[in-house]
Amino acid sequence: NTVNQSYGTAIPSLSGAVAGFVGGETQGSATTGTLSFSTAATQSSNVASYAINGSGLTANNGNYTFVQVAGNATALTINPATLTVTGSKIYDTNTGFLVGQLAVAGGVNGQTVALTGGTGTAASANAGTASGTLSSLAISVSGGSGSALASNYTLPSTGALTINPATLTYTANTVNQSYGTAIPSLSGAV
Repeated sequence: NTVNQSYGTAIPSLSGAVAGFVGGETQGSATTGTLSFSTAATQSSNVASYAINGSGLTANNGNYTFVQVAGNATALTINPATLTVTGSKIYDTNTGFLVGQLAVAGGVNGQTVALTGGTGTAASANAGTASGTLSSLAISVSGGSGSALASNYTLPSTGALTINPATLTYTANTVNQSYGTAIPSLSGAV
């Protein structure tokens, strides 16, 4: 049976069937052993298609030979793991986010994923969090088990972009006065 899974996830239980018996025979009447299916793919295997092969049965009296169906050669598909990208910056009247203001998460197999390029655009330049568009994203992958390949991951086209309020600072003008005199007018700037 075909299986699809994401890069970095455990190989699921594999299953299938044996067909082609003649004369009303069945797997139970024509074979001995326990049917099992296996693959050489592991949780660390790269994005690709892999074989799932059946084994474990012996034909009674040598009446049958066993072969793998051609589709078994690509029955397991490992798809890229999906990364998430978020952004955070201080309000600057612009909707744009530079790569240094973006962060990526979702590395698997102990791998570290870092953004090496890309930009984001928020829907508004005002403070707040909203889904924004991402473009020209590029990553580097290092460490962990398996091959540290960027092709084992897929990047989103949108992400949660947060614009935090800018800080305004009150600065009072210094005042000197004599004890017992009225407090003068106070002033300053923002």
